Amino acid sequence: CTDAQNATVIPGYCVEGTLAKHIMTEPREVQRLNGEMVPLRMSVAYISFSAHSDYTQTSQFVQALDPPHVVLVHGEATEMDRLRKALSHK
Repeated sequence: CTDAQNATVIPGYCVEGTLAKHIMTEPREVQRLNGEMVPLRMSVAYISFSAHSDYTQTSQFVQALDPPHVVLVHGEATEMDRLRKALSHK
């Protein structure tokens, strides 16, 4: 989060007290897991999805964005692995 060339997209509801909820306020600094405070230089975008997307919708969305890296953090493990494999082949 210290590199201005990085970005994060928050695709929905964030629970109070989480890092995702905190960075939506675009603070100047965030606290790492080790307690170190670091500057928040990356851009933060919030996109509201009204419902869960399926494999096809998610893969088309990611392909349209064409990011250099994708981090999958939420979902059923076998479906995330399926999506990861499909995205890595493109």
